[in-house]
Formats: sequence, C-alpha cells, structure tokens
Amino acid sequence: MEIAPTSHRAHFRRRVASRLRQDSYLFGARDVCDPGSRWNHYSFSKMDIGKEIIEEATASNTFALIVDGITRTEVIAQLESSMSLGASPWKICEVNEYIGGEVVVTTSDGDCSMTSQTFVNPAVKFVDSGNTTVASANLVDLDPVLLDTKILESLPGPCTLTATWPNFIRDSSTNTYYISDRRMELQDNTFDAALSLERQDRYRECPVIPKTFINEANCVPRNDCGAPKHSSANFALNAENLRKFYTLDGLYVYKVDIDGIVPDDGYPNPCEISTDPYVDINHRFVRRKVTGGCTGGGTVLSQSIIDAVTHHINATLQTNPDAL
Repeated sequence: MEIAPTSHRAHFRRRVASRLRQDSYLFGARDVCDPGSRWNHYSFSKMDIGKEIIEEATASNTFALIVDGITRTEVIAQLESSMSLGASPWKICEVNEYIGGEVVVTTSDGDCSMTSQTFVNPAVKFVDSGNTTVASANLVDLDPVLLDTKILESLPGPCTLTATWPNFIRDSSTNTYYISDRRMELQDNTFDAALSLERQDRYRECPVIPKTFINEANCVPRNDCGAPKHSSANFALNAENLRKFYTLDGLYVYKVDIDGIVPDDGYPNPCEISTDPYVDINHRFVRRKVTGGCTGGGTVLSQSIIDAVTHHINATLQTNPDAL
C-alpha cells in the first residue's frame, strides 16, 4: 500500500495504438514523420479487405501488385499463373498480417464464401526503377517485438513523406522496405498541460470533448479551433477528382442505383427507406470503382432523371450542408 497510485487512464492513453482508417473529431492518426509511427514489412493488411489487387508486369521482369493505383510490392512469380481465378483484378477477402500469411482473394465481382484462392502475403519490395525512390529511415523493433513490424525512431533528414496513405520507407539498417500503418494517437490535454500541438490536420490539433461539471472550470476557448468554413465551387466529376475523396479524407464514393427514381411525382429522396411492407422504395448504393469515369462530360441518364437527382441533392443540402 506504500506504492504511489498510478492512473490506468494515463497508462492506456500513452500506449493505445488502434488502427485508424480516417481521422475524426475525437482523435487523429500519428503523423508518419513522428517517432513512434508504425510500419509493416508485409504488403497487405486487414485495412485492404474489400479492395482490389491489379497485377501488372514491370520492365524489371517482376510483377507489380497494385491497390488503389499504388504499387504495394513486386513479386518474381506471376500470381495469375498460380490461381484459377483468371486475370486480375481480384477482390481481397481475408488477410493474415505477417510475411507468408494467407491472403484470400476472389474475382472482382465474386463471392468470398463461394469462390476464392489464396497466396502468401509478400514482403514490401521494389525492384523496378520506377518504384525505388523511397526515403530512408531509422526503424526499431517494438517492445515486446511484433512480427514484421517496426516503429520509426528517426529520419536522417527533413521529412518528405506525404499526409496521404500509404507511405513507404526503407530501413537504413537492413535496406528493406516498409509500408505505413495508420494508428490512433491520443494527446495529453490535461488541466495542467493544455494542448499546444501545431498540426495541419485540424482533427489532431483541435480534438473536441463535451463540457462536464468536471472540466467546465478549466475549458479554454481557442480561436484556431473553430469549425471549418466551406465555400461553393464547381469541379469536374471525373475519376481524378472522385479519387480525392479517398486520398484526402479516406472516404469512398458510392453511386445510386437509379432503378425506381421517378421524377416530379412525390417520390422520396434516395436516402429514404420505406416503412410500408407493400412498397419497395429502398435504394441501393454501390461503391464506385476507381477505373473508368465519365467520358467527354456525357452521361447515359435521361434529362428527367438528372433533374430529379439534382432536385433531391439541392433539397438535402438545404438542411444538411455537409451531406456531400
């Protein structure tokens, strides 16, 4: 009983490292340039489940495995020749997170529970000259050691890594490649140590917590933590700009299955779900694939449907400006 008490909450906050797909107003991801950021030597993680792999031959007699338009690794043996699924793309169903672990895939429109194949999770490796411009870094093992995973100790020079995922670095001691693993970072924002980090990421700079009877006397308003202000702007609805929803904010873009949208007859908006068991007005949203896009600014939709969709979008924005 003579041992000084410790805080389980403080212990947890210093060590928590949950994987994070995108930032929120409660917490953000540790910056890839910060000491302690996590890096994996295996190419695919559970964050990739549902995504598609494309296999392409390189000029260096290797085969690049590409996800979201970015090469994850290069392998010597062609995967297509060892699987009966046919040519890529293949949809990722399951991932075992270590080098040599099974990666389960199916066809791009297949059912993982019905038809699937496996290949081993390869190490991150770049051979082709177009993929070798990777920054060097000093990496160290976790304590206790975690298989095929290290954390950043330091960078030999200014950080050139980007804010978008994924990033790659080369371990200076082993000359092997690693891919970034976004992990949640909690910050010290106690009564005695007010938060003062300067971040470009507003979520990391300005976490929001509710006022309670415990903290109301110590809350400090900050002018730099206001809600972001947005202005209207027109942009081309093409594959390049749609992809920015994912590269900038980690968001997917879904398209509406237009079956059932009838213009100007009182039909509900695409977000409404029917409560009448005899009326089927439930709309189907389908994730848009990265490839393709509108060509020449044209569309196969009729003008009446375009007008109906535009009407519903404008009506939604009147009540919820952040809907898009």
